Amino acid sequence: MDPEFKYPRWQRLLEAAILEFDPVQLCVRLQEVEEAISTRLQELTSQKGGQDEHHALTKAILIMQLLEKNRRVLRQSLSEIALQHGVDC
Repeated sequence: MDPEFKYPRWQRLLEAAILEFDPVQLCVRLQEVEEAISTRLQELTSQKGGQDEHHALTKAILIMQLLEKNRRVLRQSLSEIALQHGVDC
C-alpha cells in the first residue's frame, strides 16, 4: 500500500490533475482520472464492502467537476486577455 494514498490507483491521477496548471494538460489529466474513477466504480459494484472508497470516489468526482469549471474559466480569461492584446489564440 502506498504510504501517501489510501487508493493510489486513482488518487495519484487526481493529484496530478489538481497540480496541473496548463489548461490543455489539465483536460488530459481530467480524462485520465475520470477513466480510472469510472473503472474503479464499476469494480466496486461487483464487490462487497468498499463504502469508504466509494465515498472517497464521490468526493473525487466533485473535485474533478470544480477543476473542469476552473479550467473553462481560465481558458475564457486567457482568450479575453489575448484579444485585448491583439493576440489570436
